[in-house]
Order: sequence, then structure tokens, then C-alpha cells
Amino acid sequence: MITRAVTDIAQAYNRFYYEHRILDDDPAGTAARVALTKATRDVIRTGLYLIGIEAPERM
Repeated sequence: MITRAVTDIAQAYNRFYYEHRILDDDPAGTAARVALTKATRDVIRTGLYLIGIEAPERM
């Protein structure tokens, strides 16, 4: 179940990243998208840890 959840989250974020600019001229929007990106990173890292995989520092 954890593997499927991590995969689904990664796929959803990939779609989001493809469709939206993270950094743009709107400071509030940029801050929100950066916060979403960091939260997604943390959730994926935790999920990978739970199944015994070390997450890379950068991609």
C-alpha cells in the first residue's frame, strides 16, 4: 500500500510540475507552490523510508 501511495503522489506532483511554473512573478503563488513542493518531497521521502529505500538528496 505504501509503494502505491508514494507512486501516486509522485505521479500527481509530476503532472502538477508539468502544468504549472513553480517560480513566477506572483510572490504568494510562488511561496505556495514552493511549500507544496517541499511537502511533497517530505511525504515521498517518508514513504520511501518506510519501505527501506533511501531518497536521493537531489533529482
